[in-house]
Amino acid sequence: RRPARRGEFRAGGHLTRADLANYQVRRRPPLEFAYRGARILTNPPPSAGGVLLALTLKTLEALDVASLEPGSSEHLQALLETMTAVNDGRARADGDLQQLLQIYREQVAATAQISRGTTHISIMERQVISQLQDFQATPEKAVHFPRAHFEDNLLSVEAGFETGDLSASWDGLRIQPWDSLNLFFGGVHLASLREGEFEATGDPRRGGVGRLVIA
Repeated sequence: RRPARRGEFRAGGHLTRADLANYQVRRRPPLEFAYRGARILTNPPPSAGGVLLALTLKTLEALDVASLEPGSSEHLQALLETMTAVNDGRARADGDLQQLLQIYREQVAATAQISRGTTHISIMERQVISQLQDFQATPEKAVHFPRAHFEDNLLSVEAGFETGDLSASWDGLRIQPWDSLNLFFGGVHLASLREGEFEATGDPRRGGVGRLVIA
């Protein structure tokens, strides 16, 4: 391994020996919020990922997703609205984490006032959490459920979602169907403890498997 690192340094990589020598672990309390009665702990700032997760779920929380049929065109529209709203928030923040945090706070304060007509975003692990909490799906079903991704007016959808007349009702929307589960939609491996029973599920999109090892 040492020769490989030397080769990386000689090739002009971004990390230097000084970076590695001065590296320190900084312990920070997690970003904590609630979603549909679940306590969510995720990456805190300066990482933006946890804030985006919270922003997405708090936006989705305002919609009555649990009343929709999983995989229906109405369910897909709710995800599309959520994805649009969070994309708009990211654009407004323009890379400024503090601005993104402020948008998140505004969204939390306005959650009860958001209607189905509001545009919105949700991706990968957000959609898995929604499956677990909104539809009470098992971990395996939540991980294997089809996902959607929206960017630049292109809605990419795994097989299993009904698209209905979204193209006609959403100005300029293009829909890209995928025939099967794909790594393009990320990989979410899941371990859980429910009612005293452990469960483990690997995401097939990333070649994952889940195994319980009894010691």
